[in-house]
Amino acid sequence: MTLHNSLTIMIGAVAAGALLSFAANDVFRSIPGATEWLRSSLIPLRRAGDEGYLPDRGERRRLGLVASGAVLLLSVLVAGVGPMMLLATAGPALAFAVIKHRRLRYRMQVEIAVPEVTATLSDSLSGGASLQGALLEAGRSLQGPPAKEFARVRVDLDLGLSARESLDGLSRRVGSERIDALVTMLISGTKSGGDLVVLLRRFGEADRSRRRALKDANSATAQARYTGMLVVAMPAGAALFAEVVSPGFFAGIFTDPASTLLLSLAGLLQLIGLLAVKRLGRSAER
Repeated sequence: MTLHNSLTIMIGAVAAGALLSFAANDVFRSIPGATEWLRSSLIPLRRAGDEGYLPDRGERRRLGLVASGAVLLLSVLVAGVGPMMLLATAGPALAFAVIKHRRLRYRMQVEIAVPEVTATLSDSLSGGASLQGALLEAGRSLQGPPAKEFARVRVDLDLGLSARESLDGLSRRVGSERIDALVTMLISGTKSGGDLVVLLRRFGEADRSRRRALKDANSATAQARYTGMLVVAMPAGAALFAEVVSPGFFAGIFTDPASTLLLSLAGLLQLIGLLAVKRLGRSAER
């Protein structure tokens, strides 16, 4: 097949995809409540990244349906009708993985602010403020997820909750070992009457040192992790290139049950390899 024909097929595929998206948009607009249902189904996904929100069972079920529909449509466009049912079953798992990833990013952003929070708390306590007063000032200079979490702490305090109850709420929402350690230190230090200011400063400095060590470790292993990801992705890239050069490559494979089974097994092994590479390169911070 000539390059001209390959380019023509690619342009036609892009145009077909664009027309299909417009058609899907019109279909959703023509069905009463469909657009609102889709928008409300995606709200928990946005909140997972913006607020660290954990969707309930019903919300996760709707997200799984949306993800299954998206995977189903994509599989039909790429590989035809054959494997679409098998691929669509991955929708709920895909939705859960995205939620987990967004909540992880939210948690890590909150953890980054720990040194700044400990510095603010220690300054307020050394100035004679109570723990409750120090918590009210802790998050005013923060931004993003840390600011949201300490704004919730301030709201809890304004509603009459004790400092311990507000900190327990912070610990439950974030689900972080670093935040749990900070909360435990604040509560136990207040009860025991020890030098909480010194403990906070040491805790903040230890957290800075820990992050520097993790950053150095990630920099030292970046090339190895990139190479591992590249090796895992090469077969999929080669298959896509074969489909572009010779349209119908996937369709020819999926017409044979044996080749479909072998390709599915190969895809599963590639996925396991990808997860293994990511896990081996994952820092202890996560």
